[in-house]
Amino acid sequence: MAGLDSEKVDIQINDRSITVKGEYSKQDTEENPDSYISSQSYRSIMKTIPLPVDADTTKVKTEKEGDYLVIRLPKKTS
Repeated sequence: MAGLDSEKVDIQINDRSITVKGEYSKQDTEENPDSYISSQSYRSIMKTIPLPVDADTTKVKTEKEGDYLVIRLPKKTS
C-alpha cells in the first residue's frame, strides 16, 4: 500500500468479505525570497473483497512486504 501510513490502515473481516481502508496525506512547502507556496493533498481508499464460503476468517494473517499488504486466509477444515 504505497504511500499509506500503516497506522492509518483499517482491515475489517466478516464471514463474507474483507474491507481494507486507508488514508494518505502529504504536505509540501516551498520558500523563495519572493514567495511562499504550501500545498496539501489528501485521499482515502476503500476496497471490499468478497471471500469464498470455505475461507476460515478466524485464522487470518496479515503482513507488510515492502509496499504491499499481504492477507492470508486458509480454507476451513471440514
